[in-house]
Amino acid sequence: MKRIDQKGTYLRLFLYPDNPGFFPPKDLLKGGVVKDGEEYVFVPWYLVVDDPNEVIKAYGIGKVMRWADIK
Repeated sequence: MKRIDQKGTYLRLFLYPDNPGFFPPKDLLKGGVVKDGEEYVFVPWYLVVDDPNEVIKAYGIGKVMRWADIK
C-alpha cells in the first residue's frame, strides 16, 4: 500500500484475534479441483468462484483488498 506521503510502500498487518469479522472463515476460502485436459489440478478459491469480491465483501478485508487481474 502507498504511504500518505507517497514515498514508498508499507505493510498493514491485521491480527485475527484483534479483528473479529475482518477475515472470512477458512472453509469459505477453500480451493477446488478442476479438470485441466486429462489431469485434475487444485486451484485457489478465487479462481473457482465467479466473483471473488462478492465472496469477501461482507468481511472487513473486502473493504481494503485490491485485486489484480491474474487470469
